[in-house]
Order: sequence, then structure tokens, then C-alpha cells
Amino acid sequence: FEEYLTRMTREYNQDTTNHPKDIMLWIDFINFQDQYLLLGKKQSKAAIIDKKISIYKKALEYNPNAERLLLGMLREVSQLW
Repeated sequence: FEEYLTRMTREYNQDTTNHPKDIMLWIDFINFQDQYLLLGKKQSKAAIIDKKISIYKKALEYNPNAERLLLGMLREVSQLW
């Protein structure tokens, strides 16, 4: 399962680099981060949220007016408070 996560993360990183304007691709990558919770050992919920926020920030660099990305990031940030 860890190999799958590593491979998929690598693919998402490559795909988002090649298609930075693809908002749905970014959202899929962000949602994919929840798969790390299934491991149950490596990363806490807060660490996953931090990773999602990081991806949202990167996505928003390329898509600054994407409302769906903005709202998603706000939702994640609110979970840390």
C-alpha cells in the first residue's frame, strides 16, 4: 500500500506540473491525501491537513481565482483551529 501511495503521489506531482491549470486534477490530488490516514502510523490528521493546505497554496498560485480551491483551503484551515 505504501508503494502505491508513493507511486500515485509521484504521478500527481508530475501531472500537476504538466497541467497546472487543471483544477479538478489539483482537487483529486488533495483528496488523495486522505489515503495516508489509512496507513495509520506515519502521519497524523493534522499533518495530512497541513499537506492539503500546502497543495491548495500551490494550486492557487496557478489558479488564483478558483473559488473551489479557495473554499477548500479555508475548510482545511478551519480544521486546524
